[in-house]
Amino acid sequence: MIQVMENNFDLEEEFNEFLGTAGGNGEEMDAEFREQLRRAFYAGCGRILLILNEHAANMEEEQGVSAIDHLFRQVHSFFLKGFSSNEFSSNDFTDNAYEGEGSKE
Repeated sequence: MIQVMENNFDLEEEFNEFLGTAGGNGEEMDAEFREQLRRAFYAGCGRILLILNEHAANMEEEQGVSAIDHLFRQVHSFFLKGFSSNEFSSNDFTDNAYEGEGSKE
C-alpha cells in the first residue's frame, strides 16, 4: 500500500544540508562553483528518481527494497572511499544513517 507523505521533501533544503556535510554552508564559496555543485546535486537527484521510477517502481516490494538498498550501498561505498579525508564528512552515510529493511549491516 502506498502511503502519502505529510510533508514533501525540499531539495533546496537537502542541498543546503549537503553543503554543510561537505564542510561549509556555501556562502563562503565562489558563486559559480556553488551553482555548479547545485546543478550536480539536482542532476544526481533527478537521475536517481528516473532509475527508481523506471525500474524499482515496477518490481515486487522485496526486489524494490533490495534495489534501493543496493543503490544506497554504492553511495555509501563512494563516500567511504572518496570522502574519507578531513576535507569532507561521510557521517551521513556511516553513522547508522540507514537502517532500512534489507540492510545487511
